[in-house]
Amino acid sequence: FFLKGCEIIWHEDDSKEHSEFLVREPEFEFNVECKRISVDISRKIRRRDFYRLAERLIPAIENQNYSGQIDIVLHDRLPSSDKDLNDLSAKIIERIKDGNLKGDHQTDFGSVKIDLAKADGYVVDFYKHSQNLYQRKSHNAHGAIFAKSKNLQPVDPVEITIMSEKSDDVLERIQDRLREAKNQLEDSKPGLICCYLEGIYDLTELAQNSGLQIMTSLLFSKDNLNHVAAVSYSSENIINRFSNTETYFNQGLIYRNPYCKFEKAKDYKYWSTIPSEFEYRLSDIIPSETTS
Repeated sequence: FFLKGCEIIWHEDDSKEHSEFLVREPEFEFNVECKRISVDISRKIRRRDFYRLAERLIPAIENQNYSGQIDIVLHDRLPSSDKDLNDLSAKIIERIKDGNLKGDHQTDFGSVKIDLAKADGYVVDFYKHSQNLYQRKSHNAHGAIFAKSKNLQPVDPVEITIMSEKSDDVLERIQDRLREAKNQLEDSKPGLICCYLEGIYDLTELAQNSGLQIMTSLLFSKDNLNHVAAVSYSSENIINRFSNTETYFNQGLIYRNPYCKFEKAKDYKYWSTIPSEFEYRLSDIIPSETTS
């Protein structure tokens, strides 16, 4: 907004709830409230716990000289305690040491599908391997490929996926933060809520016909947000590396509120002078009262 020539006025009165700052230009002004939302906290499988489990499994599998796949489906949340992670990894490693290299196995935590074979120094095409992983794993599963190095090339990959039978409550978490932001935006001026989604790198599939879009639209239609002009979502930093340079950018997604009471706010270009690729008017997807 500053680079577009707008005046920025920071709100610093701690005696009451308020937004971060006011954006002002000669004929229009609006408040901005920023929210940093850790998506990982709301997941049944937290990324850090998944990696901690992998740190226990991978050395044991490599020491047995195996490669292949392990798919884990938990009844509930992946535990965070060292004891529970040790217990889960020990149960899987015990079956592998007993020679159970193929098939499904039941544990107290859930089911484990093992598909391993003796490692043979196979050099893996990491790009192709990762594409295959994305295609075969469930959309709500975490997955990672681990490989040893031989002559500076990845060999003998071990692929692990893990998911929970219970659904995540990420949308509920984001919804709660939006409601907080609503109360920090005075209703005498248009407001923009900017959400930074920690742990999310790609917003492409969230742009249309997603739970995020539906949740945001329902908030606009039912939760008295007619002073909020739009909600924007920003991804984590994405890094593109070239021969001698690195470029950084964030994907952005903005939903405009069709029920906003400030007419000028409905068409104001919050991000640029041209519409964003990921910019939507939620009136296009909000069902009418006669639609089930």
